[in-house]
Amino acid sequence: MFEKNNSQLLILCLFCRILLNRWKGAPHLGTDNLVRLLRNMRFKLADLGGEILFETKMTNLKMEDGKVCGVYAEDANGNEQYYAGDEVVLATGHSARDVYESLYRADVKLEPKGFACGFRIEHPQTVINQIQYGDEWGPSVKTGKVPTDTANEAFFGSKPTHVAKMPVPSYRLATDKAVDGTDGNLRGVYSFCMCPVSGRTTQ
Repeated sequence: MFEKNNSQLLILCLFCRILLNRWKGAPHLGTDNLVRLLRNMRFKLADLGGEILFETKMTNLKMEDGKVCGVYAEDANGNEQYYAGDEVVLATGHSARDVYESLYRADVKLEPKGFACGFRIEHPQTVINQIQYGDEWGPSVKTGKVPTDTANEAFFGSKPTHVAKMPVPSYRLATDKAVDGTDGNLRGVYSFCMCPVSGRTTQ
């Protein structure tokens, strides 16, 4: 529930600004960054008049004339509460089967969603530095982490010759020409995120 007018719109704008400007729309923000980001979002929500209910779960939707008008919720002590609202955003996360069962009982139209199956690839960060920046600028990549920066200098066999410090490089891969080994059809394949971790780059 919100005390200020248009606070929902302000919150959505806040989320978009943080994700697009600060993180450039990366699908994976990184756990270390996400903890700080969510904490700051929680503080901002409170400033906008929002209320966050911990240890509280939605148990059912209230429908009137085919439209959601509120939700029923249960706190940690089993007490049921009702929250009215003109709009309800379902951000169910993982393993929310009970939520979808509630939607089905409420005659909400449901559609199956496609999903992507992937796997993890790890590259030495030094190799990505060389591919993206070459032998001249690769040694100038600086992360601020001594083991990673030392390994980078050892890989190139020299100290940086440029004063400028290069950021950790990133890359993306995508194609719509991947051949399915089962039926021979072409399918899209893409890299989801690139996360430099402890001297290695994971895709």
